[in-house]
Amino acid sequence: MAALVNTAAFNGAYDRDPFCFEKSRVTSFKQFIRGEEYPYGSTDLNYNDGQKDWTGYHRFLQASGYMTKGEPNMVLSKDWGQYYVGAHVKNGNYTLFAIDNVASGCVDCPYLNPKQSGDIVYKIFMGTEGLPADTTVLLFAGLENLIEVDSNEAIILNNVQLDFLARHDPRLEPHFYGTVPCDKLPRHPQKDRSVGYIVNTDSHDRPGRHWIALWTTPENVREIFDSYALPLQVYETTQPLIDWINTYWKYVVRSSKSLQSLYSHSCGDYALMYLRHRARRKDISKFLKLFSRHDFVANDHKVGQMLKKFIEKAISQEEWCMTSGRDSHQNCKPRGGILVLNDLMAEGGNDKEVMDLFTKHSHHRNITFLYLCQDMFPPGKYAKTISRNSHYIVAVKNPRDQLGMHNILLQAYPKTWEQVMEVYRKETERPFRYLTVDFHPAGYDRFRIVSRLLKHEGCMQCFILPPHKHL
Repeated sequence: MAALVNTAAFNGAYDRDPFCFEKSRVTSFKQFIRGEEYPYGSTDLNYNDGQKDWTGYHRFLQASGYMTKGEPNMVLSKDWGQYYVGAHVKNGNYTLFAIDNVASGCVDCPYLNPKQSGDIVYKIFMGTEGLPADTTVLLFAGLENLIEVDSNEAIILNNVQLDFLARHDPRLEPHFYGTVPCDKLPRHPQKDRSVGYIVNTDSHDRPGRHWIALWTTPENVREIFDSYALPLQVYETTQPLIDWINTYWKYVVRSSKSLQSLYSHSCGDYALMYLRHRARRKDISKFLKLFSRHDFVANDHKVGQMLKKFIEKAISQEEWCMTSGRDSHQNCKPRGGILVLNDLMAEGGNDKEVMDLFTKHSHHRNITFLYLCQDMFPPGKYAKTISRNSHYIVAVKNPRDQLGMHNILLQAYPKTWEQVMEVYRKETERPFRYLTVDFHPAGYDRFRIVSRLLKHEGCMQCFILPPHKHL
């Protein structure tokens, strides 16, 4: 996030406010990572009026996550950039240029752009009058979430991954509060039932170093599981956690057996497995007996195997309802789901089971199948049937093979394929852009060519064909 402030505001000028962020004649704000513009498409404005300021305000809402939260933002459109009062142009006081660099390009969406890393350069372009005298550029950046870093600076299980796995255990999920830093525990914890927490020993504004697990019971007992078996006072930043325990819990039980060395990075694994153990009404002593008192390498291997089995079971039962048998879909849940077939172009084209996914199971079992291919017309006995039974085709840029998209459009739009092909070329000029062709029988014929379907991409684009030229 960047803001421009008049330098005099920091030097005691009584008529200037250090928290007044003005537009300052900016016409464009760009970010470059490793020399490549990211996100693709800069913020283009007019330097002397607010006619284009909605695009900048839209980017600000996008990066702050309010486009998908459905909640109002404290910074209103009239506070951002410039606006008219009669014939006069007024400046807003909260012109913040924001860019979100999380993996998706948007805080609340897990899709699309890969995470970027490298040298960052910001370029700010001004109008014809140039930068106002004595202007200070303020930059603010924050981490996407808490991360755990071992002694070799390797990033291990973060809070999102631990939270995801804990909520995929049906026995633990009803008792699991979440993964939190030590200074963000609830002010009014539940005491009428057992609750589990995974807590980081760092506060919310620090990187995150070590995970411990807490388990509470209705008998006013708080169990503290630390795979290092160290007192909380040893950690420099755990005072908020200590105060929280002393305030709300009368009895405290601590783990007394060290399970891992100080050079290991499996603390998140131990914390998660301990909570799964307690959710099955097994006490802490039984969990500690599973591990050696001295062989930390064997302990790490054992807890890793436990985690691996849990992940495989969670995926197979909760999200991956396909096996290799003939009656592979008999265990699918009625609620349906999403099945992704990736890097199976050669195998899938010759597998009748994959063809049945598109012709039968997707309809009868309410399952959405995503079939990722590097070729519009892959070889295979059943590839043609799979292609013709696909309701949607999402085409990305492929400079090597333009003929595949050409043939698809020629089949669907024999008289207007050239227009659609030109739309495809324009939409895929930028990396990670795509064009979606809707072949669903229930779709409306004039609105079958669409793009920008994800919320953080802004308004969906629909390319309408003239009705008399559609076929």
